[in-house]
Amino acid sequence: MEKINFLQQHNNKNGRSALRNYEQPTTSNDVGYTTLLFLIRGISEPRTANNYCFSHVFHQYVVRFEGFSREQRDSLRDYLTEQGIGTSIYYPMGLHQQKCFAYLGVPTGALPETERACEETLALPIFPEMTDEEVEYIVSRIASRLGSERF
Repeated sequence: MEKINFLQQHNNKNGRSALRNYEQPTTSNDVGYTTLLFLIRGISEPRTANNYCFSHVFHQYVVRFEGFSREQRDSLRDYLTEQGIGTSIYYPMGLHQQKCFAYLGVPTGALPETERACEETLALPIFPEMTDEEVEYIVSRIASRLGSERF
């Protein structure tokens, strides 16, 4: 039972940076990605089940910049790198566009939503020790780059 309690405590700490949501912030500073990104139009954050029996622990926090081209997303990524913020792109192309799946014969354009998602998504930093200030800095850098037209 001790190991289960330890695991739950670890998961609570690991999930806290992203799971702070706009419905139930625990302190005025404790708003996290979900609340702050919610304020910027055109950004879709990861969805989780709204269930109080369990909580989600993020190991990746991938957001979607709706309507972005690959070039716009890459430009934002370059800017964030200049600001000292590491990001990742987990799926630069759809599985159907990769050499290992060429034998399936699925042409580019056949899965437009997949291809759009590959252009519009970017993984933001997420880790257990992440502070509110770090989250706020990352979101403020995104907001400043996108400009006021996205608010």
